[in-house]
Amino acid sequence: MIIAAMYVALGFFTATLLALAVVPLIYKRTVRLTIEAMRATNPSNYFEVRAAHDIERARNALIVNKAERALQLEQEAATARRARVGELQKKVEDTRAEYEEKLSSLKHALDSAKKERKLAEKQAEKRGARNAPSTKDVKQIKAEIASLQKERDAAVEQIEAFKRQAAENEEWQPTEDAMSLAIIASLESQLIALQQKVAQFESGDLLPATSIEGLEKQDVSSVISRLEQDLSELEQQYVIAQSEVARLSALQGMSDEGDEEEKKAALQTVAEERKKQAQLELKLKSRDRALQRSTLQIAKLRSDLEASTQLKSLREDLLKVTEYFEGGTTPGETSATNSKLSSSADQQPSSQAPEEATPAANGKDSGPTAVLVNRILKANKSAATKIEAGSAETETQPGDTQKPTSQERSKVGAA
Repeated sequence: MIIAAMYVALGFFTATLLALAVVPLIYKRTVRLTIEAMRATNPSNYFEVRAAHDIERARNALIVNKAERALQLEQEAATARRARVGELQKKVEDTRAEYEEKLSSLKHALDSAKKERKLAEKQAEKRGARNAPSTKDVKQIKAEIASLQKERDAAVEQIEAFKRQAAENEEWQPTEDAMSLAIIASLESQLIALQQKVAQFESGDLLPATSIEGLEKQDVSSVISRLEQDLSELEQQYVIAQSEVARLSALQGMSDEGDEEEKKAALQTVAEERKKQAQLELKLKSRDRALQRSTLQIAKLRSDLEASTQLKSLREDLLKVTEYFEGGTTPGETSATNSKLSSSADQQPSSQAPEEATPAANGKDSGPTAVLVNRILKANKSAATKIEAGSAETETQPGDTQKPTSQERSKVGAA
């Protein structure tokens, strides 16, 4: 037991002696390495300290230069964005002014079209009031047709009754039946004439002005409704453009703090706005062309309306002239006399003009129409003489082709 304790104590002391012998070596090595590290990191003299200061200053200068360059680039980009936003704002203001001018012009055009429509409606009402008796005449004619139909039915019933009585009675008088048949025939002829007149009234042959006025009124109303629709569409587009302007102004306020992604988004919105602006300009041009076409169509309809009234007056003048030439005859007789005169003119030679068919030869040589007829006859005579002279010259010359006869030339001169 004592021996074991002695061995333990001897080992402990031996280990302590060995540790005391090794620890100074380790300590010295640690101190030496620490001193070398401190000398390597820290300058030992004035020149090294100055060199270290210069190196740090150079590094700091490089960092500051990089930061200044980055700041300058950002400032240039910010100024470019501001200039771009200013240009876009100017363009937006210009487009807004153009849209306002176009809207004002369209409003003026719409107001003028409304005024013209009101005037056309008033004129149509006045002309309708003038043509009101024609509708009354149609109603009266229809009433007369109904009464004539009733009379015809009554006459037919009477004839049937007479026939039944004649079949029953041998002493039948045919004169009464003939009279009733004549009455029925006259009633039927009157009925046919009235039906033709009603058909003319209903088809509009006797009322051309009212149909033209209705057509003009319908076209003007359709044009005005289309213009109102175009104006509402343009107002909606103008509101959309104002909202886009507000959004662009908001982007202008946020452009100083934005990054590259926001720049790209702003450029995309600008490109989209340009496309929309071009589309709106095309739409406005098309609306202007449609407005011009509608105004031209309205002017054409008005000219047609005026021409219809002029044609009506021309028809009346021609009817007066024909009545003057007829001298109290019916249209059928005048056509027959005209055909006879034309046939007699064809049969007569070109040197003799049909003066007997003119009103001047019948005793009506006073007035401008007689003078006009005499001039026409003289012109026909001179043309016929010229044709004969030309034919004589051609007959003297040799030729293989067949020349027209004098009778044909006289026909041409009379025509």
